[in-house]
Amino acid sequence: MMPYFEQSLRWGQYRPRFFQDARLAPRVIAASPADSNPTPTANPAGAKAYIVDEDESSAWAVRRILGDFSIEVVQSRTVRDFLSIYSAGECDCLIMDFGKQAADTALQRDMVQANAALPTIFIKSEPEFGDAVEAMRRGAVDFFAKPLNSSRLCQSIHFALRLSRGAYLNRIRANEEEARKAMLTPRELVIVQGVIAGNSSKEIAEHLHISVRTVDNHKARVYSKLNINTSLALARLFIGLIKPGNDWRFVEEDPDYVPAKG
Repeated sequence: MMPYFEQSLRWGQYRPRFFQDARLAPRVIAASPADSNPTPTANPAGAKAYIVDEDESSAWAVRRILGDFSIEVVQSRTVRDFLSIYSAGECDCLIMDFGKQAADTALQRDMVQANAALPTIFIKSEPEFGDAVEAMRRGAVDFFAKPLNSSRLCQSIHFALRLSRGAYLNRIRANEEEARKAMLTPRELVIVQGVIAGNSSKEIAEHLHISVRTVDNHKARVYSKLNINTSLALARLFIGLIKPGNDWRFVEEDPDYVPAKG
């Protein structure tokens, strides 16, 4: 068995190949834990690092590592204890003993959801190679052997917190976009569908039996409500609205809509 400090260095070599690329490539995130030195201003007030581990020395090490930063460290000895206090925040991450498993099925389900929402760093004493593969499958941001490497762990925690903050801001933007889209009337939604389908104002007017000027007025109101000014921006907001094989012309839901005769 190699000494712990050598083992930590050896395991650290797996991270760039397995964890960073596998977890983050689909999200097209250019940053990495070692991109820059963390600074005290990198995280907003209220940043939290949750740690699930019975080993008090792990929590002590994390607190010592983060002592110069405005990051609250919250320790739980069991999965049940963690789930009882956890609530999604604007900037938080999870540091978890890899051997921790919830015996209860409901707790297992809740923990899977928490792992999906929280950037997670796994830690373990005397890990085996299969642990790295399983940690990757469970979406680990990083994996450390004990005793913990202070410098790398600090960088990984800050990286995980940046991921969490970015995901939170994305949720805020998505909610704002959904709220703006909810302001559109049924007629405006039909116009939107026509634009996304690649139809000109004239073609939309012919399909709906209304004037081109009316279509342009609807489009202007849609752009104003959504705070955009191009059809490309409109398509990005409503991606997935047009389903293959569906005809946008027959989605009219306005009760006051009466097609022109002739």
